Amino acid sequence: MKLNLLAALLGVSLSGIAVTVVASSPQNPSVGSSGYLVLSVIFVASILGRYLALFREPNPTRWTGERLRGWFYLHAIYWVGGIWNGLILYGLFFYSLRGAFFPVWPLWVGVAILIALSSNYLIMQSLGQEYENWQGDSYRGAAAYARLARGMLMANSRYGVLQLKASVVMAKKLLRTRSFVPIDINAVSGTLAVLAGTPSLDYQKLSGIAGSLEKLPQVDTLPGAIKTFLDSLSWPRSFEHVEPEPRRSDYPRLTIFFSFFALLIAGVALLAESNREAILQIFGILITQNSLAVIEAGIGLIGVSVILYVLRGVAPFLAIRKYWPREDYDPDTSEPRPVSSTATS
Repeated sequence: MKLNLLAALLGVSLSGIAVTVVASSPQNPSVGSSGYLVLSVIFVASILGRYLALFREPNPTRWTGERLRGWFYLHAIYWVGGIWNGLILYGLFFYSLRGAFFPVWPLWVGVAILIALSSNYLIMQSLGQEYENWQGDSYRGAAAYARLARGMLMANSRYGVLQLKASVVMAKKLLRTRSFVPIDINAVSGTLAVLAGTPSLDYQKLSGIAGSLEKLPQVDTLPGAIKTFLDSLSWPRSFEHVEPEPRRSDYPRLTIFFSFFALLIAGVALLAESNREAILQIFGILITQNSLAVIEAGIGLIGVSVILYVLRGVAPFLAIRKYWPREDYDPDTSEPRPVSSTATS
């Protein structure tokens, strides 16, 4: 695990340094080119590492115990890489408003950020994080959040409910890709949202759910744990699950939006031919002269959306250091410990 942490730290750090070199040379293309060279090497190496990882023999036991905590540490490196690229993109926006730079510098930086984000993602895949999206969702991640939640709940910490909810949401999202989800998993999500605001919690039953989620991607014990948990509550057994009504408020807005553009096109079509040609020529000149700016803005928007997805998954370091359980889950012995001065929240 230490080698994985060093490899992740080295790869993400080098990609961040390379992007910084590109971003810090707005008037010196040769310096930016050296940053691009380093970034290209990292990107190719991450692709090769991801390809080789496909031939790695699966070993479910390697994700038990402390290795799940290692998932959090690797994810934190991935998260910090997203923060760094977000700061560079933020600085790029303000510098490009007034600063002096060669014409394609903003495009260079935007593309470099996208390459760095892709490299970080592939590096994590190469090291066995098993991410299934930019946010970092994975069965191992759901198991890691569940193990942390169990440690917090066994210490009577209410914040364990939040970690358990994060695990349930992640697991539900991933299980839907298999087209099969445990019965009543939606009820568990709703129950956890309600329990977070209640004065008393049954920590032992909640830790039972966490213990089952901790075994992901194995799901054989999860339905039974969900049933036991829900059978002990009046909520939501005494309520009916209602599917939310689909939102339709956007449809009239889209109709108005397209109607407005149709009106503009129809207005131009009604003009005389010479006026039509003049208007189209003006639009053509504007698009031609500002095509680079349009491309740069598009790449910037893509970069912002990817960074926002990356930053949605946060590693709770303080809770990991304080509550991480070293023992594996045992339903016969895993009971909440008495509240102590170091475990209250």
